[in-house]
Amino acid sequence: MAYEYVKQAYGVNPEIGARVRHNEIDKHGVIVRRKSYDNYVYVKFDGEKFAKPCHPKALDYPPVGKGISWGLNSLVTGFNTKRGIVG
Repeated sequence: MAYEYVKQAYGVNPEIGARVRHNEIDKHGVIVRRKSYDNYVYVKFDGEKFAKPCHPKALDYPPVGKGISWGLNSLVTGFNTKRGIVG
């Protein structure tokens, strides 16, 4: 499974497809699959083309089982239906 080492070493539960917030840069994004033996969680931040490695303790995770829907309020409130952008 993905991120097994991160789960054991850092005591967090990164779920692929879950929305997260980076504590230090205050950006939102989605966890994507990368190497399961890596020490980082890879996040594709909103508006960026590629995923970036993040320290597991620098992310706010959704409650278990709510990974995909958690944090969508920030997107819905800032969504412009004419232009299709968040902001």
